[in-house]
Amino acid sequence: MSDPALRRDLRNSWRDSRASSDHKVVFSTFLGTVTGKRLLDAMSVHTGRTVAELQAILRELPDFDFYLPIRRHREAWAGGDDVVVGATLNQDSERVTAFRTSGDAVVIEGKDAASGINLVILHPAEPKFPVMVVERLSSGSHIQLPIQQQSTVGVAAQSASEVIRSRSSVLTAGVYLRYFDTWRNDGWFGGDLEMEFRSTGYEGGIPFNSGSGFFIYPSTTCNRGIGIGNYPTQPPVQTSLLISAGLTSATLQGCGGMGSPKGYSIWAYEMDGGAGLEDDFGVRFTSPGSLPYGLTVGTTSNWSYHRFYSFPGTTSGQLSVELGLAFQ
Repeated sequence: MSDPALRRDLRNSWRDSRASSDHKVVFSTFLGTVTGKRLLDAMSVHTGRTVAELQAILRELPDFDFYLPIRRHREAWAGGDDVVVGATLNQDSERVTAFRTSGDAVVIEGKDAASGINLVILHPAEPKFPVMVVERLSSGSHIQLPIQQQSTVGVAAQSASEVIRSRSSVLTAGVYLRYFDTWRNDGWFGGDLEMEFRSTGYEGGIPFNSGSGFFIYPSTTCNRGIGIGNYPTQPPVQTSLLISAGLTSATLQGCGGMGSPKGYSIWAYEMDGGAGLEDDFGVRFTSPGSLPYGLTVGTTSNWSYHRFYSFPGTTSGQLSVELGLAFQ
């Protein structure tokens, strides 16, 4: 990172990344690119190890995401020497040791990271959900343009043409996420959230209704669709993410049996990569009658807002996300 030309090419590689809304690249894959090979050569020179030795070491490590995790830094950094590089195996660490272009070490505290020097990080790779081309455009001397903060569109279960049609309001019938807000981030350095919304029908089971909390332990569930997308940690954002294709009612869904109660639920997860490594942001249910924290879905012109709380999905958990849901 002490080479100005290499820093410029790294900036351009992040700027041009189409992997996610926070312009990540996967380190092992990136090292196979023209700029990545130059970086590997520079690593060889500065460590005194051969390229083959470095590659052998890297093969023993997990895949890493390699990027500037803090949006403010992606908007500000133009490839200068005002940057530090750190690595962590734990996205929830409160601090990381990073290195300046001079080689000097500096400890970056998570609570101060956003207002401090521009930070490049390597951490275990997370799932990536590419966003609309119009949302990820950037050019010139910075990785990310401020306009990219205004809207993020998830594209799971939709082809590019379907997403384009969604911009023209020619949408598949179903339940859509129209609004996303959160009070959490993706670890202390604040990368974008890789969200997955799992919708299910359910029937039978034991309702739990205590105070202001409502939860159901269903005996039968069935998939009603999954929507996934990247969302910034500086929301709120408006979006157009299909969660349940073809669904026209969020009550009495069931799964084709005779069990009771029956209904529809949405679970919100943040995917951290690897088997079982996900953050449970909570669940909302609906069933006949009036129940606290029941799920309602608005019309195409009116969103229904829902606050989710981390497991077990009631106010006993941590406030996590607010979603605006609408039928199309």
